[in-house]
Parts: sequence; structure tokens; C-alpha cells
Amino acid sequence: MACTRAGVYTLIVNQARTLFKTIGSAWLAAVLLLLVLVAMACATAYESTHGTALALLMFYKSWWFEGLLLLLALNVLAAVLARLPLDRARAGPVITHLAILVILVGAWVTKCFGIDGQVEIREGQTVRAFALQQDALTLEESGGHAHTTAELDPVVFNRSRAVADPALAPLVLGNLRVQIEAYAPDSTEHREVVNDSQQPQPALEITLGAEQEKLTGWVFADQPSEMNSFGLVARRIADAAEFARLLAPPPASRPASNGTVRVEVGEKRYEYPLERCTDQPIVVGDTGFSIQVLRYLPHAVVGADRQLRSVSDQPVNPAIEVEVSGAEGSSRRLAFARFPDFPSMHGTSAAERLKLTFVASADTVPKMPMEVLIGPSNELAVRLTDRHGQVTIAEAAPGKPVKTPFAGMTFEIGRFLDHARVRQEVGPLNAAGEDPTPALKLAVTTPAGTNRFWLRKFDARPIDVAGTSYLLQYANRTLPLGFSLRLDQFRMDKYPGTERPRSFQSHVTFLDPASGREQGEVISMNNPACHGSYTLFQSSYRLAEGGPSSSVLSVSWDPGQPIVFFGYVAMLSGMLWVVVARALDRRRTAVVQ
Repeated sequence: MACTRAGVYTLIVNQARTLFKTIGSAWLAAVLLLLVLVAMACATAYESTHGTALALLMFYKSWWFEGLLLLLALNVLAAVLARLPLDRARAGPVITHLAILVILVGAWVTKCFGIDGQVEIREGQTVRAFALQQDALTLEESGGHAHTTAELDPVVFNRSRAVADPALAPLVLGNLRVQIEAYAPDSTEHREVVNDSQQPQPALEITLGAEQEKLTGWVFADQPSEMNSFGLVARRIADAAEFARLLAPPPASRPASNGTVRVEVGEKRYEYPLERCTDQPIVVGDTGFSIQVLRYLPHAVVGADRQLRSVSDQPVNPAIEVEVSGAEGSSRRLAFARFPDFPSMHGTSAAERLKLTFVASADTVPKMPMEVLIGPSNELAVRLTDRHGQVTIAEAAPGKPVKTPFAGMTFEIGRFLDHARVRQEVGPLNAAGEDPTPALKLAVTTPAGTNRFWLRKFDARPIDVAGTSYLLQYANRTLPLGFSLRLDQFRMDKYPGTERPRSFQSHVTFLDPASGREQGEVISMNNPACHGSYTLFQSSYRLAEGGPSSSVLSVSWDPGQPIVFFGYVAMLSGMLWVVVARALDRRRTAVVQ
């Protein structure tokens, strides 16, 4: 009986060893490694034409690539089991194979639990969160009192195909319900100005330019627009006496100051010279707030990258960017001298209690080269100021060209709307183009009914329900850093005699909220910084004309990195063991002979 049991055990062991040798054979390992290399080569070629994000989804994060790595791990494990029991000659290869398994396990831990994102930060700005490379739909109540987020799985919501019904749970906040009905990997956007706003809002369609090159665009009264870059603005004048005064040329004088920063908190009102606010933070009385002007933009325009910048030193469209700090943190605010009612309040409820206004010098404001003045009865006049300060005033009407003092330039109002608004229409595309912008089809249900529309990525849509304001935003998912990060200075060195960047670095300050301790670091291309659980790398940058530069930092947390490093050390140890063992065997054989 004992012999029979021993024979069965020996048979099972031999068959298992034969199976392990087959699965862990070198030829199978060579085939698997070849397939992995081919897949990586295809992924590299695919990345050059479709981008890194899509290459990760289609190759490195796909089920079949992970399946190849799993088969490779089984091959290595079987090779280890085939060499049991251990002896001195087999120890080296076993350690080497086990090290490969440890490296694969470390890579799996990184994939499942690692965090990889980015943060873009301007000089002087402080951030407390970073963005992940994962789409998210966020519904937030005004003031940040409550919010809810739907994380969009990149396996389903990727730029390779459209999704008709993702079957996700809806976002519900108060009396508002948002359901995702479809996803498009790319989209188109069409905007038109219509005259059906519930509130009075004058807008003019204006054509500028010469006979062979003309530009037509819309200008809304008391709001910034792309036409500001041409020195054009529209102003609504409600008072008849003020309207008549503005039709007279202003006296020529130079301002002693660029303007005043006005702060109102409740019934309290404070005013500070602009120059004083740029030097250092100003404590606003006993309100618990402080302000500092980070940028003064005399000729503010919105560029093609949707970033605000100044294109000249002339006070064409004066604006300031201010950092408001209080007990609940810091926030950025914009204030336009010509558009005091332009909404610029975002963030915490504390920030909403503070009203910020930029009052430009009285001699600065009238120097807009082209101003359309809209009177109390919607009468129109054009005020033109040439480079010598000479002012020309003319009556204006739709379809009536106006002569300008600018060489080769014509001015004409095409249409005038008194209740204008911008209607945005988004259309889905089932195939991604060269620079795709995905979109979601949403069904927004309120007590008044259901409204369906497409929302493009990085766009936001305000929604009002029974007096409560909400913001619906489609963007990247964000995570808190756990500390504050401030960019003190961004530096870029260039090759001598060229404009090509040689290196760039970010001088940052880490601020721990618990201890209040500050720590300065320099992050460069080959010098990352570690703080808390995250490692920050210098990734890219953006240079702004007339304003502070922006630094793009990669933020990562890699829990599998220690495991991978241990695997590398173990692999090196196993290879050295093999070399030393073979050398000893050769010496022993030579002595015997």
C-alpha cells in the first residue's frame, strides 16, 4: 500500500514537473516576449499619429496586452516550479525568474493603485488640487455648498468609438437630475447670436477692415469680446446727460495712476491705488480678506488658447487679475475697468461676499480707439480716437458705413439686437479627428421638465432651478494634493543666440495646512520634488505675452515602485549567483581533471 502511494505521488510529481517544463519552456517565453515587443512597436507607431492617451487605452491598458503579460508571468512561474527542489546550481535561475515575477507584480500594483496627473500653475498662483487623465462630469451648487461627480471609465469613454447608452447612474443634486445618454469621441461647435434673451442685452454685429480683408464679429455691450484686440468696445449709457457728455471730445491729459482697486464687503467699502496692491498683499480692513494684484493688463484680450493676455501697453481694455485670500483659502478674480458688471466671482461662499471692481483712471478709460456708445433709447454713436489723441464722433446706424481716421479701415454696423444672447449648438462626431474634443449628450431634468443637449469637454453650463444656481461641467477629474503648492518663479534658459529652450525650471513653495510650515523647492527636468505622497516632475510650460508664465507639472504616486526596484536588485543578484556558480563549477571540474 505504501509502495502504491509512493508510486502515485512520484507519478503526480513527474507529470506536474513535465507540465511546468512545458508551460515554462524557453521557446514559449521567446514567443510571448516577441508578441510583447511587436505590440509595443505597434503602440509606438500608433501613438505618433493618435496621441499618448489613446495609445494607452488601445494597447498598454487593453485586455489583450494585459493577457500577454499574465501569460508571461505564468511562464516564469512554471519555470520556477519546474526547478524545484532547489540546489546550489538552480538557485540563481530561480532567483532571476522570481525577480521577473516581482517586477510584473510591481507593475500591476502601479496600474491598479497608482495615480498620475498634471497641474498647470501660473507664477504667483496657489493650487491645492491636480487633474487626472480621466474624464468626469461634475454637478456643483453655486458657492461650492454641495457637489456630485460621475467618473467616466476610460475603457468605455475613450476616443476610439461612440457610445449610445453608457448606462451610468444619474447625477442627482437637489431638484436637479442629470443623465448621460450618449458619448461622442469628437464634436463640432456652432455659435450664433439670437435676440430672445429674457434680460435686456444690447449687441452689435460689426465689420472692420479694408475692401479686400474684412473681419466681422459680435460685440456685446459692457462685456469683453474678441473684437477688443482691435480696440473696439461697446458701452451702454443709461443716463442721457452722460451720453451727451461722452459725445464731446475729452480733454487731453495723462493719468497720475493707472487706477483704483475697489473692494466691497457688505456695507463696507475700501479703495486702494493699483500700484500699492501690486507690491504686496493688502489687508482689507477687518473683513478677514486680503488682496494682491498679480497682473495689470492695459490691453487685455483672450487669445486662441483662451488665456487672457495684454497685447500692448496702451490702456485699451484695462483689466487686473487679483488673488483674494481669506479664512477659506485663496481664489483668482478678474476685474475689467470697462465691464464692471462682468461676472468674475467663483469659488467659496466667502468669496461671493466680496465684490471687486477695477476703477481705471478717468483719463485712461476714454482712450479706446473705437467705442460704440448705446444711449438710453438705443441711439447709436461711434467715438474714434486716433494715435495722436484726436477724437472723431459720428452717428451710427445698421447698414451705414462710418469713415474712420485709421488708414484703410472701414467701420460698419450690420445688425443691432437689444435682447441678445449666444446660442451654442454642439454636434457629435462618431470618429475622432486630428484634435478631438469629446462630448456628452445629457438629459437634465428639473421640476419644469427635461432638457437635452450636448456638452463638450472643458465646457460648463449654468443651470437655475427655483432660484438655486448650479454649474454642470465636463472636464478632467481632480484630486486634492493634501497641501498647497505655489509657483514663485518660472525660469527658462535658451541656447545662446537662439530662441530654442535649453532647460526650464519651477521655483515652488510647499505649504502644509496642518503645521503651516513652508518649504521651497526647485523642480527641473531632471530634478523632481517629493512632498507628501506625491512626486512632482517638470513636464512642460506655457509662455504668456504680457503676463506670468505657466508651468505644467506631472504629479504621480507610484506604490509599485519599491516592489519593482526590489525586483531589479533580486534579478541582478540572481544573475550574479549564476555567474559565480558556473565559475566555481568550472574551477572544481579543472581541479578534478
